[in-house]
Amino acid sequence: MILAIDFEYKKSNEWKMDLVAVSYSLDGTPAITIWLHNNEVAKADLKTYLIELRNQNCKILCFNASAESHAFISLGLNPLKFDWVDLQCEWKMITNHCDAYRDWE
Repeated sequence: MILAIDFEYKKSNEWKMDLVAVSYSLDGTPAITIWLHNNEVAKADLKTYLIELRNQNCKILCFNASAESHAFISLGLNPLKFDWVDLQCEWKMITNHCDAYRDWE
């Protein structure tokens, strides 16, 4: 299983960010968007859902895992207990010092 996830947030320079919304898709299903701002029930439900997926060996797919993992911390989750695939890192690995991709249009 793969969960593609993206959070929107504010106060990113603080330890616990103010989560505004999350969009996610499990195994390519249509994306679900949830409003999290001032919604502790939605945050608790999301936390429970993420733990359930982790227990089923689900991988977390994102762009910029440092930001998305910070959102996990804001939910009270340890991001090191999840398996991450960071597309930003993958993109950098493909394009960094690779002549085939340097000057393409």
